[in-house]
Amino acid sequence: MSWMVAKKKIKIRKKLMKLEVPGRKVWKYVNIRKDYWRVSNSPILSKIIIN
Repeated sequence: MSWMVAKKKIKIRKKLMKLEVPGRKVWKYVNIRKDYWRVSNSPILSKIIIN
């Protein structure tokens, strides 16, 4: 894993923690291997962010 990927994961994790997402769901979302456009309609993200 490159440092850029690790930095991106840390940034995503911090943003989800600000939204008060439970820790296990944050871990599932941060460690998914899909790109953003594929994750946007995934069941994981739709369960995390209801709005």
